Amino acid sequence: GAYELDLLGRKLADCGDLRDAVEILKVNASEFADSAGVMESLAESQALSNDRAGAIGTYRRVLAKFPNNVNAREMLRHLDHLSPRLPAAAAPVVAVHKQSLPTCG
Repeated sequence: GAYELDLLGRKLADCGDLRDAVEILKVNASEFADSAGVMESLAESQALSNDRAGAIGTYRRVLAKFPNNVNAREMLRHLDHLSPRLPAAAAPVVAVHKQSLPTCG
């Protein structure tokens, strides 16, 4: 379900496999588009993978469905103010939410 795919996607992101994380989270977001958490996980992984435009688009979709979502509004404001030319190492965009996930390896 949504939770399991979200957990897998976030685990991959935590382990640095952002490409696969984003792909899994895209599938999850298409299947469970009514979940703000699922959509936010996708946006966070897109931001971490330096897909600023993708993250902004996803956060905008979150706000379209959930206009009172404070986190999405805050992250969108933050992403809108970042310079698109700023190297990722100079300005981390977002921290992925951590849970009790197995270690990478």
